[in-house]
Amino acid sequence: LTVDGFSPRSQLRVTPLVSQHRLDAAAARPSSDEQDKSTPFMESVRSIQDVFYSSDRDCEDTPLLNRTTGMMHNLPILISPSTELPGRQTVRFIDNPLDINMLESSLRGFAEKSVTDNNSYCFVGQIYRDPNETGDDPLNRPMMKSWKDFPPDDDNGTCVGTLLRIMDFRRVNDGRMVLLVQGIERFAISKVYQELPYIIVDAQILPDEEELADNTSIPSAVAASFGAWHSFEYEDNVKLTEDGTSGEEVCIGAIVGERLAQLIPFISFNSDSTNSLLQESIAHTSSEVPVAIDDLSIQHLTSRNVLSNVPTFSNLAVQGDVLTAGDIEYDLWICIDEYVRLRGLYALISPDLMTLLPQGKDWPNDFCLEDIAANLEAKNAKGGDIDLSRPFVRVGSAPHYPNERRLRRLSYSASALLGGSTPTDLLNKGVRQTLLEVPNTRGRLWAVLERFVEYNSQLRPKRVDK
Repeated sequence: LTVDGFSPRSQLRVTPLVSQHRLDAAAARPSSDEQDKSTPFMESVRSIQDVFYSSDRDCEDTPLLNRTTGMMHNLPILISPSTELPGRQTVRFIDNPLDINMLESSLRGFAEKSVTDNNSYCFVGQIYRDPNETGDDPLNRPMMKSWKDFPPDDDNGTCVGTLLRIMDFRRVNDGRMVLLVQGIERFAISKVYQELPYIIVDAQILPDEEELADNTSIPSAVAASFGAWHSFEYEDNVKLTEDGTSGEEVCIGAIVGERLAQLIPFISFNSDSTNSLLQESIAHTSSEVPVAIDDLSIQHLTSRNVLSNVPTFSNLAVQGDVLTAGDIEYDLWICIDEYVRLRGLYALISPDLMTLLPQGKDWPNDFCLEDIAANLEAKNAKGGDIDLSRPFVRVGSAPHYPNERRLRRLSYSASALLGGSTPTDLLNKGVRQTLLEVPNTRGRLWAVLERFVEYNSQLRPKRVDK
């Protein structure tokens, strides 16, 4: 089951990868008799797992970021029929035995290594594959390729994925696993180490072109992201359930419903990350010495069609039209505002998205999003807690936080609003993957703007000629 959604209190779109009767059965709490029958069996299974995964384990094989190269080594890969984007948080229900094997191995190895190395998170990579083309059998999946080996004319596959950090996980008493994951960066596969029983790669973290201004190298930009910005951009105190610990067995009923709506789809900014800590992180990161990467640049990946802008944005450059990221952002917020009005989402739009709304803009008179943000700020000023006791602060007002980072987050996050019933299916499965593969923030903002324009044109009341 892959769970996607809109704002934490809005409608949810759930795409089942298992039959509906299995989904219904999973969501229901088992009776006490059923629990009594399954407990001895699962205790035996867990005992075998403990022995299997603890024997001859090489902790050096756990994922590790090299900050001098921007490379994530030994990254296990989840093949997925959908794409997560940086800035999105989701719950994944894992029932594929090979994926469970991979996750059990990775999570147990991470737990052992973190004791000595003080690692904070376990990482996995996610790569999109169309299930209609690949199926569930790993032997029938196309071979995974690095960006160096990726055919420029391959329109179906991809070597660009999303780096996910596992915030929490639970085991279900029928053998499945539930993960709470956050998308934090994108990557391109640099080297494939193994394909079976699951995929392990070296992955080069890919910043946006705007992060490489003033001759900043890719490793330097990656070091800044992990060393300074992530502590502010991604809330780290979030769990699947309000009580319990990672790895415990849980009933699905404790996660679905209202709790699930609280967790997805946006990651909150970390209000506990103070300005002084942010300054210290920036100073520490700037002292790190990066290492050059062989032949790798965003331009090189674009020339090989690994990354690409949407055609209409590329046409703008050919025609000589110059639109700044700020120009595109302004139009995007206008379209988001219309979309909220057309769908009646005034009370449902997430504060986590509204925190990206810039201040001091000359908005139209009927622009409602500024009123929503001002109302949230007023509640916050009165000492009232909102949205799970997180204070509402527009990140554009945070000292030392670059505007380019705010724009990047918006370019990834805004598409989460799109969905629901429309006359045509405009939000197909490949849209988020398309956004992930856009080389720069400006182009991604443009691509999202196009989607909102299309949706709004379908949602507007049709004129009836008399």
